[in-house]
Amino acid sequence: MIQENSKKKENKRSSIAWVTMSLILSCYFALMIMIATNPEMLSSPISSTNAITKGILFGLLIIILQIIISFIFTYWINQSDELQ
Repeated sequence: MIQENSKKKENKRSSIAWVTMSLILSCYFALMIMIATNPEMLSSPISSTNAITKGILFGLLIIILQIIISFIFTYWINQSDELQ
């Protein structure tokens, strides 16, 4: 009985981990595809008066998205462990 519950928890945790990992990897691959197919767009500045490029902005957004997804994953796993 206890082993079945722990196995179910482990399966749920594993499936959540796969979902979050695939979401993060798809964001990274999307950025890599953008770099490979349209480097001119990413190397252009955000505005005419700014030296920051769109590539830097997209890179920072992906890093911030990864941190947010990691926090959501941690919260979700902790909540599901507390409920059971």
